[in-house]
Amino acid sequence: MYRLYLLLVVLVVLLLAVARLKAECLHDKVQTTNLVQQYLQYEQSPSETRLRRSASKFMPIRISPFFLDFNDVVISSLLKKVVNRAISKISQLLSVVRALNSLLLARSACHTKWSDGPNKHKCSGLERRYDGEYCLEIVKIPDDHLEGFSVWNRTGKEPVKTYFSSGPGVNDTDYLLYVSVKESSNCWLKDKHVIAFAGYCQTDQSGRPISGMINFCPNQLDVDEDSMYVVAMHELFHAVGFSKSLLKKFETCKPAFEDSELPCISSVDSSLATSGRQRLTLPSVVRKARQHFGCSTDVDYGVLMETKDGQLLSHWDQRMMESSIMVPTAGLSHQTVIDPITLAVFESSGWYKVNYAASDKFLWGKGAGCKFGLAETCVNDTEFFCSGSEEGCHFLHKDKATCQSGIFLEPCGIFQSKAENRCSISDKTSLKAYGEIFSHRSRCFYSNLTSDISSAYEMKGMCYEYRCRGRHKIDIRVRDTKWTSCPAGKSITLPGYKGVVVCPKILSVLCTKANRETGTKPPRWTKKFSAEPPTTSYSSPYIFNVIFEDMDYHELLKADQIPNLPQIIIDKIIEIQPLDRRRLVNFLVRRGSIVVTFQLLPPNANMSGPDSKYVYTVLHEAVFAGNFSIVLPHTGRRHTATYISDTPMFDDDEVLPPGQSGLSMGEMFATGTVLAVAFILIIIAAICFQNRCCSCNS
Repeated sequence: MYRLYLLLVVLVVLLLAVARLKAECLHDKVQTTNLVQQYLQYEQSPSETRLRRSASKFMPIRISPFFLDFNDVVISSLLKKVVNRAISKISQLLSVVRALNSLLLARSACHTKWSDGPNKHKCSGLERRYDGEYCLEIVKIPDDHLEGFSVWNRTGKEPVKTYFSSGPGVNDTDYLLYVSVKESSNCWLKDKHVIAFAGYCQTDQSGRPISGMINFCPNQLDVDEDSMYVVAMHELFHAVGFSKSLLKKFETCKPAFEDSELPCISSVDSSLATSGRQRLTLPSVVRKARQHFGCSTDVDYGVLMETKDGQLLSHWDQRMMESSIMVPTAGLSHQTVIDPITLAVFESSGWYKVNYAASDKFLWGKGAGCKFGLAETCVNDTEFFCSGSEEGCHFLHKDKATCQSGIFLEPCGIFQSKAENRCSISDKTSLKAYGEIFSHRSRCFYSNLTSDISSAYEMKGMCYEYRCRGRHKIDIRVRDTKWTSCPAGKSITLPGYKGVVVCPKILSVLCTKANRETGTKPPRWTKKFSAEPPTTSYSSPYIFNVIFEDMDYHELLKADQIPNLPQIIIDKIIEIQPLDRRRLVNFLVRRGSIVVTFQLLPPNANMSGPDSKYVYTVLHEAVFAGNFSIVLPHTGRRHTATYISDTPMFDDDEVLPPGQSGLSMGEMFATGTVLAVAFILIIIAAICFQNRCCSCNS
């Protein structure tokens, strides 16, 4: 019997180790519409704000988080970090007209109100079962955040009884966010992998959400920080307004950059049903979608939404908007973007002014036309879709991938990848015969190359190094070969290998502004970062490696510019994130592609600035947005960093501070699972060996 029990334990652990379901969102299930509305005092009424947006005082939204039911120290630290990071990003993206006073939420304690007399509309009785105010029946709102409550007789000048005194409210905020980590029936739904769910609790008199909640399911948090950040961003977007239940309260107004007045238009007819699918037809959304997909002819154009039984839901259709932050299933963090079409939903509400410059580059379906993403057309689109279970490349070419379908994608499939399939994992081993190279400059290409001339291999995704020469020209490099031109849509052969490499048809996916080598003007610096308090401090120097692929080491050496490079880098870092320049030390400039290695000392009483890890996060965003550019004085040429790392890249790099080179939560889970399986198998082997010996002795 105990053998059977041990085998069952092994099977359970193995299932936990391999199960990696796509995280799904439950916003439409948990969001209710019968909510309390609170009247806030504005300098001008919300209707006037929506009527004349160009004259309104829109300022970045201030979201105040309150962390409740946090028991696990590690989980608490992680979630506070990602939620604060998401809040900081939202404040870059969305602006609101701020209320004049502290934010105080309403109570729903009144059972009946007087219909006439001096105290008309005042409460005459307490709701019998009222025990406080809850957000979506999950989180209890603190009394300090709630207004008072009293009951009155019909004519009295003073209340008969005061049940609750008014709290102080929260100053300097436009939105109260309650964050919890607790078990819920919503965390355990059949065939769904639920990491978190969110919604809004109360709105102001115009319908704008002013409070909301995010609940994280404690048993599903086996993911890394960047993945949790994507989840937090997705849920926070729901909580501040990306919700089907708010569409009828949207009012489309004149964009804030236009001067003339235009009355707001009610968005009651915000969607259009076509062939059983719902399209969102909000004017700002349609405008951004037409620009992105290149559709100017379809009169009834709109963006497809997730639909169930003919009803519109609160997510984009995955076929049309794959990689958007607001599709129904969360993708890998480096493949997920905050796209302009999603931000257009908030602009269409009339409550928000949107900063499109802070959005990410959205490449899925770009320029593909009016019919892109439809079920009847995706089966013939081999550029973005696939069929069967073939192996290939994710459409961004950063990862190897396998064709997969699902309820949100049928009848088509898309190439989906796992975290371990990234071509940029430099320490990943590969079979020499395939010629693969894993490095920061590697991308995925369709190939059947092999150095084994006696064998033949099927076409699949392989990782090779690449470089851009302008927007429409790339070179690739396979192991033990020189750089070779790879013309768009062509198949090329490489010396020493049998087979071909297929060059992507659309090279602009690979050659964005951030990683072109020549002939482009780098993007202007648009992101602003606030020096938010770090959650963790490091007492040791923190290593940085910044790579400039378009610099020539020998040219710098010949011009005697190597000694000047550290000072130029320091000036750029301080421009992006102010800090004491004395903290930046130990600069080394490497040969080949210019790699500038340096260390950042921790802040102290004599050297100011934010925590080292926070500085790395800011610089990481700048580099991957193409905004870390420097100008060399001897040539006047501008060079843009293409990669940044905080892990040692060379043997002489010092070891990072404790905790920086450790495993993510997912990796720890996987490692622990493997060890557990190994331990259990050893026990089983020992028991079997003992039983065999016993039977021999008998």
